[in-house]
This record gives sequence, structure tokens and C-alpha cells, in this order.
Amino acid sequence: QYVFELLYDLQKTFPKKFTYTEPEVDPKVQIALQFMNQNYKHAISVNKIADAANVSRSYLYKTFRKYFNTSPKDYLHHLRMYHASQHLIHTQEPIYAIAEMVGYHHDPLIFSRAFKRHFNMNPSEYRNIYSKLHSDDTKPS
Repeated sequence: QYVFELLYDLQKTFPKKFTYTEPEVDPKVQIALQFMNQNYKHAISVNKIADAANVSRSYLYKTFRKYFNTSPKDYLHHLRMYHASQHLIHTQEPIYAIAEMVGYHHDPLIFSRAFKRHFNMNPSEYRNIYSKLHSDDTKPS
């Protein structure tokens, strides 16, 4: 129980909303981040992200590595998994609907597999564990 409470507290604290606006970050990268945050729900590719920021795919990759130590593709994946986890905790939407909400439009099974690889549990298990912890947190003392 304490391990789950700790995990819940960590999940609640990290990750925060995926924005990064330090002035030293390349403005083109900030545009790419903004585009990703606004469009993660859609079928976007790294090429579309690079086009939105008006940079080449390789430049986008290099700058993401420099500033965030990850690729744009992995960043988008983390962003989608974060939003999926929040929907699982805070709503009763069916998993297939959540898959669509976070950009997995064609196959909820692909979403479930990606979710399991990311969190080491399937979406149903995640919802069962963390929605209970969240509801315990919101009960008056």
C-alpha cells in the first residue's frame, strides 16, 4: 500500500504539463513544443512537427536531444501517455475512447501495448490502482 501511495504521489507531482519556456531554449523548439501540446490528439508525425516549427527533421531531433535528452518522437509518446494516464484516473471513459483522445485513432490495441510498455501495467490495471488512490485523496478527513 505504501509503495502505491508513493507511486501515486510521484505520478501526481511528475510529470507536470509538458511545456518548457526557458529563454535560452531555441524559439523554434518552443514552437515545436507548443505544436505538440496542442496537437498530440491528432495523427501527427515528426515531419509535421518540424514543418510547424519551420526546421528540418534532423535539426529538430538534434535540438530536442540537446535541451531535453530525448527525441521528438519519444517526447510525443511521453506526452500522450501522460494525458492517457490523467484520463484513466479522472474519468470513466472507456479505454478505446481514451486511446482516440490521445492520438491512437486506428487501433486501441496498439495504445494498450504502448501503455503497458510505458507504465509496466495495462490501462485497466492503472485505472484500478490510481483512480482508487485519487478517490482516497479527495475524501474529506
